[in-house]
Amino acid sequence: MKGFLHSQDGSYAFPLGPKVTTIGRENCDISINSPQVDNQHALIEYDDEQRCFILKDLNSSTGTYVHDCRVQNAAVRLSHGDFIRFGFNGLPLEFRIEQQQQQQLETTMPSIYQRQSSSNSLQLITQTIPSRRVTSGITNHQQQIDVRQNPGFSLRGRPSSAGTKRTSAIITNTSSHGSNGIRDSVVRANAWTINNTSNPGRGVINGNFSGELEVPCQDNSEITNRVDQLEKEVKGRDAEIRELNDRLRSLEPMSSTFTNEVHTLRSELEKVKRDKQAASGLISSLQRDLHSKESDLAKLTREIEGLKTDGRDKDLRLQSLQAKLNLLRDRGRAEEDRFTKEKELKIKLAEQQINELNESVNRLKSQLQDTEKQLLRLNQNEQKLKQECEHAREQLAEVQRNETTLRADLANAQEKHNEFCINIWKCFSNDNDDEYDEDQHNIIEQIQQIQQQLDQARSEIERQRDINSSSNEQFRVSLGKFIDILTSAMQEQTTANNLLHARQQMIELEESADNDSIVGMFKRAAINAVDSHAKLLSGINNLVIKRDDQQEDLSINEILAIIHRQYEELRREKDNLSSEHTFREQTFRSELEQITAEKDAFWQQRFNDECDRLRQENAQLQNAYDEQTRSFTDRLEIATAQNSEYLQRWNILQTESSQKIDELTTKLQEYQYELTGHKEQQNKLTDTSEQQREELIRIEKEKNATIQDLNGQIEVYKDQVRQFSKTIVQLEKNLAEEQEKRMKVQTELDNHNTFTRKLIQLLDINDDTVLNVSPLATMPATDRYVALQQRQRVIEMLLQKIEMLRERLTRKEDLLHDYENDLGKLRQAEILLREKDFLLQDLETDKRSKDDEALFLRNTLKETEDHLNQEKRLNSSIKHGRNIDQPQSNELIRRSGTSTTLQNRYSTDPTTKVRTIKRDMNQKICRKDYEIKTLKQELHEALDTLSEQSNKVKLLELQSKVKRTKILF
Repeated sequence: MKGFLHSQDGSYAFPLGPKVTTIGRENCDISINSPQVDNQHALIEYDDEQRCFILKDLNSSTGTYVHDCRVQNAAVRLSHGDFIRFGFNGLPLEFRIEQQQQQQLETTMPSIYQRQSSSNSLQLITQTIPSRRVTSGITNHQQQIDVRQNPGFSLRGRPSSAGTKRTSAIITNTSSHGSNGIRDSVVRANAWTINNTSNPGRGVINGNFSGELEVPCQDNSEITNRVDQLEKEVKGRDAEIRELNDRLRSLEPMSSTFTNEVHTLRSELEKVKRDKQAASGLISSLQRDLHSKESDLAKLTREIEGLKTDGRDKDLRLQSLQAKLNLLRDRGRAEEDRFTKEKELKIKLAEQQINELNESVNRLKSQLQDTEKQLLRLNQNEQKLKQECEHAREQLAEVQRNETTLRADLANAQEKHNEFCINIWKCFSNDNDDEYDEDQHNIIEQIQQIQQQLDQARSEIERQRDINSSSNEQFRVSLGKFIDILTSAMQEQTTANNLLHARQQMIELEESADNDSIVGMFKRAAINAVDSHAKLLSGINNLVIKRDDQQEDLSINEILAIIHRQYEELRREKDNLSSEHTFREQTFRSELEQITAEKDAFWQQRFNDECDRLRQENAQLQNAYDEQTRSFTDRLEIATAQNSEYLQRWNILQTESSQKIDELTTKLQEYQYELTGHKEQQNKLTDTSEQQREELIRIEKEKNATIQDLNGQIEVYKDQVRQFSKTIVQLEKNLAEEQEKRMKVQTELDNHNTFTRKLIQLLDINDDTVLNVSPLATMPATDRYVALQQRQRVIEMLLQKIEMLRERLTRKEDLLHDYENDLGKLRQAEILLREKDFLLQDLETDKRSKDDEALFLRNTLKETEDHLNQEKRLNSSIKHGRNIDQPQSNELIRRSGTSTTLQNRYSTDPTTKVRTIKRDMNQKICRKDYEIKTLKQELHEALDTLSEQSNKVKLLELQSKVKRTKILF
């Protein structure tokens, strides 16, 4: 039975193999180049038991259709005239069977397996193996072979659409020509087996592709022709063997010796057959092992090719996705360029505003310069007033000089009391006023200092008044005491002891008085007067003693009269001196009172004038300050309105940008949903890889967006810091310039207020206490403490806001560092992925080389099988003593060895022939065993390397997955 797949129009036909025919897109017996056909789509197998062809679908993605009925992962019997389509909307092919060839084959070649029940037990099948050209006297022997029957294959029932046409299996039982009929057959090893699974509706194919190895090119026409020729030769030889058997049967009763020899030869032949069967069993077992391993290798190669095709499809899909992502990136870049241009325009507008603010600052500076000029004029006026005060001081000094001249005249009038009068009328020179302190740099502090100076001047004047009053009282008391002491000392009955006692009282009375003070001067004058009076008394006493000595003769009355005269004269002088003293004392007291009153009035008037002048100046400065504050408040209101407008515009732009970003994110999410929908149709490996790549792309986009946002925010913050630094530098310069002058503090306060307002606007402080800042100079003393506490609170709040901004900057810098570290990790991961890709390429090259080696081994095995088959035929022909034709003998000599060996083998003695044949067979079997062992070792090594490489690939995939998960988390 021979099957064909004909096209619908009958232009071409595909012959089916005798056992298995694979159908697919690549590396199959029948290749169909269609995207709907898998690499290994289906196979058609000839079942010897059921004597029909069976179609098996190899779990293809699109299925196989028989008369428009889908078959997937199942098996269906085929009959003559069935229409088959591989894949959805595939090319319809008609299945046909050639009946004549089938009948010839069935009549000439009996089947190996007999029809049996589908039982899972082991059974013995007795078959007769015919001998090739048996010599006369050789009897036929039966041989028993143990064959494992495969479990019954649960076939899927034919669909109703498949038709009812079915060819009846033609079974021809060849009659055995005699009792010792021999059947010549070749047992096919490693046939396909079908095991029942848990699901009775479907069958799982468990077998190996031994048909591919054993019958590599049987579908070719040349091989079929050769097989037909060989079958014809076998038929002719069978007929010759039958004739020889008949002859032998006729010659049996003729010679018993010949029969004995025949029996011996038969026994030897049986031994040889047993050896041959043992060797064939070993070879078949080795072939089975090799076929199983080669089938495993073929499966692995198919899986690898399937993975390669899947990888190619994935690469194509990834390329399409990358193209889409590139389009999205280009759109995002265009939007970013537009956004950057808008930002540049906004920055230009902000720069224009800054320039306007700088112009306003320059105007304010010019106004400050005008105010400084006014302050210089005020300073000049103050200097003029100082000069007038110095002129008044000089006039006072002239008055004091006149007083000193008057005192000198009075001292000249009084010769005896010159020192006393000079010391009394001597005055201290007045202290000069303090110079103006130019280091004062704050108007409020200056006003406070001026008020403190005024309060101090008032307190000092009052203290000086109290001191003067107390000193005048002390002076009066001390003068009264001195006068009492002097009057008591200057009495008529004074003595030197009384004068010394009075002098001691004067010294003890005012010990703490300075010599430069009036009391000290009066004290010295009184002591000098007492000393002069004591000198006078001593002189009088001396005179009295002298006169007593000179005028002892005079009478006592004359002496007393002289003394009385002298005493009266002295008394008169004393009265005159006392009257003059009292008069001068009264005049001196009146002059002192007049001078003190004039001084008090002058200083009081001057103090009042200075206070009025300072009040007027303070009122003028307050008015100027109010005007400037009003102008500054107007300008600040305008600036705040402009800033509010700019902030509104900025917020609008931010909302628009956020909306656009949301739209883009929604679009991206839609694309992602579409991609996930496409990915669900693929395998799990493709899903995981694409999801990881999408996540990496999304993370990169998010990181790029966050990095760009952070860079923009950092640039904004840097611009703000630069502006703040510029403003701070300008303020520091202004402070350094205005510290040398008094009135620049007012402008600094204005700048401070503007700065606080800007800070409030920048820091978003909703506190009106910061704006409502009034100068301390205009506040009453009761509200200053509250204002200072309020300012301290405001300063603390500003410091907290600045610290918060600093913390934000530090956090954002940390985020930037983290993003940079993540980018470095991603780059390292990309490098590792590239390295792993190179390793995979190396492994693929190794697999290809191993595949080439496996193919080479297959070819060598095929060649060895061909040699073994040829040697079997040679041995069988030699054993049976056939007369081989010359061309066949030459071909056999060429295949098996040299002609000399054949001539030696064809010796006259049959026993020697058998021995030589046995020896050669044993040698060849040993060689083949050695070759098979080496091939087994090489196959084991190849399988070990393949398993190691697969383990390495799995480990690399696991490592890459772990690294990707680590990178993602």
